[in-house]
Amino acid sequence: FLIELFIDVNKSAKAFKSSRYRIFLKLLSVFDFSRDTTREEITKLLIPNGLAMAYSTSRGIIGELTANSIIGKYILPSVNFMELIKKKSHKLKDKKKSH
Repeated sequence: FLIELFIDVNKSAKAFKSSRYRIFLKLLSVFDFSRDTTREEITKLLIPNGLAMAYSTSRGIIGELTANSIIGKYILPSVNFMELIKKKSHKLKDKKKSH
């Protein structure tokens, strides 16, 4: 299973003016499960935990790459993926109800 994570910091010219960095990172994370793992188990594990692991790796990569820069280390903020997934799920359910 593959998680493709894109990090795009200060993409717009306006955002970049008020910051010191413009960062784009594409991270591919590959996860393997035993053959007896069900699709449902994989989904329950992979969505929150796989995202959190991929994002954590991205934070480390960006932190390391910027650590010795003249303008200082850039640290991505922490993200609560469980809360984010809940919010997105509720929005999708509400959207389906309204159509």
